[in-house]
Amino acid sequence: MSCKRRRDVLRYLRHTGGSSELRPLSRQIAAWENDVPLEAVTYKERAHVYTALRQAHLPKLDSYDIVEFDPDRGTVALTGRAISTCTWT
Repeated sequence: MSCKRRRDVLRYLRHTGGSSELRPLSRQIAAWENDVPLEAVTYKERAHVYTALRQAHLPKLDSYDIVEFDPDRGTVALTGRAISTCTWT
């Protein structure tokens, strides 16, 4: 997978037991991308990541059956395919 943000989604889900709501996921990725602690993530930073995840990255991962993304509930979970085929660092 060539997109770092998508790899970060998988890394976060792996460390949270395989599922998450979109808000904490976007907050953590914003923290990683801005190299700041979670508490220091601004609304603008989180909102930028949230929008990109919701509109592009999570639907794409869902279309490849890597995650199951429910935009109405704002939840995302690893699929069995992701667990069995992805290499984790």
